Amino acid sequence: MALIQPLKTIYLYDEPNAAGLDIAQIGGLLASEFRWAEVLARSDFITHHLRRFSTPERRTLEKELLRQLETARDLDRSRLCRADGTFYPGDDEEELIFDSAYLQSVFRLLVPEEESSAEHLHIVFTEHLLATRHEEEGDIRLHIVALGEPSLISTSGLVEALPRPREYNFRRAQIAMFGLGPEALEDLAEDFADVTFGYGDPRINEVCKGYALMACFYRAFGEAFCENPQCRLFAARTQEQLIAVQCGTHAGLCAYHRQLLESLRPQE
Repeated sequence: MALIQPLKTIYLYDEPNAAGLDIAQIGGLLASEFRWAEVLARSDFITHHLRRFSTPERRTLEKELLRQLETARDLDRSRLCRADGTFYPGDDEEELIFDSAYLQSVFRLLVPEEESSAEHLHIVFTEHLLATRHEEEGDIRLHIVALGEPSLISTSGLVEALPRPREYNFRRAQIAMFGLGPEALEDLAEDFADVTFGYGDPRINEVCKGYALMACFYRAFGEAFCENPQCRLFAARTQEQLIAVQCGTHAGLCAYHRQLLESLRPQE
């Protein structure tokens, strides 16, 4: 794997609506791994980048952004699937789901020229769901991360994009069928806490560290994922894998990617 671009600056953008998300904690890991790069934590992406414009300019941009974001939401919800191809019903028609490639193209327009070169990496955390059209399969699939510029990480995708264990789904369907109260759902979440990921999950920062690393490796080498299920760059296919890879006691990079990272270290 050849070096594509050395990283000079990594910008992390907050998602204030994601319970427990601490981008300073995630940034701390990136700063320790990419010690030659500056890691900067910022407010949410749109707020930060609109700040540099005058009030009249900002109002015009906000209107155009709303129009573009509506286009990015133009998805056929009947074709929505999770990452494994199983149908995603969604619980709320107002749930915001974006075409990730289109959303990236909209966000790129807000990045100032001095921060748009390949040595700068923007990583945006968002509570909204991300989806990609798969024309060959005929579906639209949810996913957690969209790599590129900027890289997008969906905190809701951590919960919704990956399938849960079959037994969990069966018991949840029973709870819905019998009209049981919220206590039954709380008990279910507790019973499956080791293999499922939920909203407000205290492990959110550990999980997001792995996806932020994927974004950095993609920028540096053009490849982000690892086939080794013990490596933090492994693209989990289920929630159980997600937790095992990112939250285990030995969560980290495999030997190959550790060596690759060391090869980036500037010679002193």
